[in-house]
Amino acid sequence: MRLWIAEPVLDEITRLADAFAPLETGGVLVGWRSGGDRVVAAALGPGPRALHGRHMFIPHDAWQIAAIDRLFALSGGDLDY
Repeated sequence: MRLWIAEPVLDEITRLADAFAPLETGGVLVGWRSGGDRVVAAALGPGPRALHGRHMFIPHDAWQIAAIDRLFALSGGDLDY
């Protein structure tokens, strides 16, 4: 399997990591399958109410789910988690 990540997505992942350092953070990768490969088209951040600590991270689940649903709808079902 190959993982393809668009350069703007990698930039966003790096930006988020830098913004929260030295605390933990996370997010959701959204994209599609192409044969055995995976294509990452978007990275969703942790959400505005996520909790960040030195050794823990709790995402803002409701925000992430709503963002995934929105991208799924906008893409006509082509993008998923």
